[in-house]
Amino acid sequence: MDAVGYKKLIQTLARGKKGAATLTVEQSYQLIRGYELGYGSTSQLSAALMLMRVRGETAAEIAGVVLAIADSIDTEWSAIGVTLDWPCYAGKRNQLPYLLLCAKVLAKQGHRILLHGDNRQLTHRYHIGDMLGEIGITQASSPREAKAALDKQGVCYVNVDSLSPLADVFNGIQQQMGVRSLYQTAIRCVNPARANLCIRSYFHSGLDTLHRAVAELLNHHLFPSTTLIFKGYQGESELNPRCETLLTITEPTINRRIDNQQTNHRQINHRQIALPTRLSMLVGKLPSPAQLAPSWLNYIEQAIEPNRDCNESVRAQYAIVTTLTAILLLQSSRLSVCEAMEKADSLWRRYQHSQLNSQSQLNSQSKLNCQSQLNDQAGAGVMPDIYVRALVNDKEQSSAQLEVKCGS
Repeated sequence: MDAVGYKKLIQTLARGKKGAATLTVEQSYQLIRGYELGYGSTSQLSAALMLMRVRGETAAEIAGVVLAIADSIDTEWSAIGVTLDWPCYAGKRNQLPYLLLCAKVLAKQGHRILLHGDNRQLTHRYHIGDMLGEIGITQASSPREAKAALDKQGVCYVNVDSLSPLADVFNGIQQQMGVRSLYQTAIRCVNPARANLCIRSYFHSGLDTLHRAVAELLNHHLFPSTTLIFKGYQGESELNPRCETLLTITEPTINRRIDNQQTNHRQINHRQIALPTRLSMLVGKLPSPAQLAPSWLNYIEQAIEPNRDCNESVRAQYAIVTTLTAILLLQSSRLSVCEAMEKADSLWRRYQHSQLNSQSQLNSQSKLNCQSQLNDQAGAGVMPDIYVRALVNDKEQSSAQLEVKCGS
């Protein structure tokens, strides 16, 4: 590859209706790598991306970009021991990302989950990167930090700019041109830590077929993984419990016998599963401002929301168990839909129960600590601190503080 060869890639895309052609996986890879190596300019790369966008990107072109992005990622990310790759780049328009609670449930079951996204894009949406501190998920910026978080919690988040320098390049082109490109699809398919299980979501019709073709190409060119593909809730990688969702699961089968000879050929099997709706009769009221605050995730997690029958509480519970159901089906081909639904319900109930127990123990310990401090101050002839007394009262009246949290 050199500057002349890079120009030829652009010419391949721009020869007009009769002469233009699509790029192969290798050519698409060279388009990105050539830019990184200085053979192409930002204007040339932008032109190529727009040409593909107008015509419609192919699976081979997306796969080539995925391979180039993967090559730009530090190889140490592949050594942190991730079992589930969970890209979250869409955000949600008018609802919090309940998938975070789903990830915490799975982490309790032994999964090591890498969440990755970009909260700098579509800033009007609710991104997981803006909710992490509220529910105690660590954001990592290096493989070492990610491994430490996974060892401790089983789940962590990394923003895409900490994974690849190409993220800023593509985002800059989008800002300048005002148009999305195949990057938005490719970045979801990167699997930076080489997990065996992957999630891929889409929103627009027809992208399921494209994601399926990309997954098949990547299984041959990059790393064999089992991938769950579905239409996400408002585009995010979380299921909508209010409608039936078609799940597509691609599974690589390696070293199959062909003509009685052992080969390294990777055959891709596809499973399609119709996941039924869980909330067909729910009235679609919008969440209240309190239900769009990050603290709402805590109330759902700890099952202490004051009105369990309010729309957003019901919607949240079923978004979690429906997404859990899909991931259980990804994890095991032996489970039926009914078995996966029952198991998801059980896992979520047990998780909430464990959170309630943990919170009760923390509250009891907090009261003991506060009372001990009051006794120490009284014994020393010191007026008890107002803050400490207020904290004791606060713990005793916690239920009264939640009355306004559910009012849609």
